[in-house]
Amino acid sequence: MKTIKLLKIFTFPIIILVIHSIFVLLDAYEIYSWLDLLMHFFGGLAIAASYVSLLRSIHHRSLEEMPGILFFLFIISLVALTAVLWEFLEFILDLMFNLRAQPDLTDTIIDLFLGLVGGICGYFIMKHQHRHVNEIVEK
Repeated sequence: MKTIKLLKIFTFPIIILVIHSIFVLLDAYEIYSWLDLLMHFFGGLAIAASYVSLLRSIHHRSLEEMPGILFFLFIISLVALTAVLWEFLEFILDLMFNLRAQPDLTDTIIDLFLGLVGGICGYFIMKHQHRHVNEIVEK
């Protein structure tokens, strides 16, 4: 798969990461603590949309044959894995640089939960978009 195509597929998560980096540099999370909640939600949404796009571009025919519930569970599993890896990264950065990205266990659990909720929303948005595109093509 070409680098340009991968960049296109992962544009939304890259934008979320850039916004996150700006917020960190500006201490926006300290001023507006609710931003962290939005970022985890939109991060999950962005990652789910990208995984759906990636899988559609790689295995289009096999996805058509896969039962919808299995595809949903696969996408949400990938989102969950990504969210857990992100929380591991925050934990390591906290240990190394005392960033306080994870103030407590409650924060981490809420972050994971919002990432999953965002992922579920992202899945259904992409499903609706794909159905809409197919309807237009078939007409």
